[in-house]
Amino acid sequence: MHGVINLPALLIIVATSLLLMAGIEESASVKAVIVLVKLAVVFVFVILGWSYVNRDNYTPFIPPNAGHFGHFGISGIMAGAGTVFFAYIGFDAVSTAAQEAKNPQKDMPVGIIGSLVVCSVLHVLFSVVLTGIVSYTKLGVAAPVAVAIDQTPYPWLRELVKFGIICGFTSVILVMLLGQSRVFFSMSRDGLVPSVFLGYSRYTRAPGSPQ
Repeated sequence: MHGVINLPALLIIVATSLLLMAGIEESASVKAVIVLVKLAVVFVFVILGWSYVNRDNYTPFIPPNAGHFGHFGISGIMAGAGTVFFAYIGFDAVSTAAQEAKNPQKDMPVGIIGSLVVCSVLHVLFSVVLTGIVSYTKLGVAAPVAVAIDQTPYPWLRELVKFGIICGFTSVILVMLLGQSRVFFSMSRDGLVPSVFLGYSRYTRAPGSPQ
């Protein structure tokens, strides 16, 4: 049996929308806290899991192809790269907040490229530890991180990772809703959508709100 509505997700969307309506400074502060929590979770997993890495799990470093395209081998690497690509969708959303930046010509490139570099490094570190703790042959499951955590004496780490995932989803929703309001504002200014989206809040000066 399937539910009619995802109530927790709806509540998160409503909460993030109200936060964005409160103002860009308030939402940026909350976003910063969420990002710190996500980074802390990743670093805790990497630091604690590093001691349980078995270097034998890295051999072979590139597993031979299992006989069909995308199942290990070079084709598997390309298929994995295609999947990871979708994890990078959304970094361009930073550009929609250019109107709130004090120096967009400098801040926008630094913010986008800097976040790309940091996230790429964290992706690699997390993957190295994950595949070092557990053989790649055992990670083709719905919750591979949980399988790795089971190999450590830190069962509480599983709940911490889940909390980090929830924070990650929340931050994505926050950024996407922020970008959506700015995109509608710009489209309304160009006459592509009704003028109801063209305006500023009297209290927060946020674009996209009626005057």
